[in-house]
Order: sequence, then structure tokens, then C-alpha cells
Amino acid sequence: MLKAMRRRFKDMRTISQLSVGAEKIAHESGDDKPGAEHFMLAAFDLSDGSAKRVFEHFDVDRDTLVSAIDTQYEQGLRHIGIEPDQLSTDATAVEPVRHRRLSYQAQPSVTTLFKQLYAEHQTLRSAPLSGALVVAAVAKLEHGVTSRMFRDMGICREQLGVLAEAEAASAR
Repeated sequence: MLKAMRRRFKDMRTISQLSVGAEKIAHESGDDKPGAEHFMLAAFDLSDGSAKRVFEHFDVDRDTLVSAIDTQYEQGLRHIGIEPDQLSTDATAVEPVRHRRLSYQAQPSVTTLFKQLYAEHQTLRSAPLSGALVVAAVAKLEHGVTSRMFRDMGICREQLGVLAEAEAASAR
């Protein structure tokens, strides 16, 4: 019982690190609220290093993912008739968004991500919450920035999920 309580506290700490990290990443990129893509990037910053190991199978690093996410946002703007360079002439002049809220607010994709993350964690009950589990959950998201990004990068989401689950299971 004590072991289970320790794991839960560690998992709660991991969720806190992910949430704070995702919000910071979102704000630094000018987004008001974090989305699933920001949580995926925050998973790279976890001390377990498992998210990084999963993406190494695809020769993809964090910077490559950041660039691919930026491309998705640019494509979205073009889709509605806006050229990204029309929005800002000097990208360094853009200040990160800063908010002080009483409750945590995120994009709707995060609700779906957390439901999937919970399901993944239940499947691998004895495995601690890790960056690999976040990647496994993100890989199962059928819609949104991350699914389009994986498609455009030529990464099979199913294969990514299997590799991420195996990485998470090895941490038991």
C-alpha cells in the first residue's frame, strides 16, 4: 500500500511538471492555452527521458517536433487565407503570453489527451507515469495538430504508440 501511495504522489508530481511545462511552452510560442502538442513537448523535459527515447526510433528530436508543429500552425493560417509572415514582421518582438489564473485552462485537445493518458496508465498499471505514456496517449489522438503533424512527417501513429507503450512498460 505504501508503494502504491508513493507511486501516486510521483505521478501527481509528473502531472504537475507536465502541466507547468506545457503552459510555459505554449506561452513562449504565443499561445494562450496549452494543447496536446505542448504536453508532448513537455514530456521531453521529464527526467525519465522516455519520450526522447521513443522519438529516437524515428530519428526525430525535440527541435524537429517544434518545427513540425510550427508548420502545422502555418498551414492552418494559409488554409484560411492568411500568410504567416503577414502577422508579424519581427518574430523577436512578440512577447510571450502571461496569465495568472486560479484554475488551469487548456485547449480542448488536452481533455482528450488526459482521458487517453488515463486509459494508457490503467493498461500499464504498474508502470509509472512517464514521458513515453504521454507520447502513447498523443499517438492515439485522431484529430488535431499532432495527428496531422505525424501524418506529414511520415510517422505511423500506431507504430509510435506501440513503441511508446513498450518504452513505458520497460520502466516497471
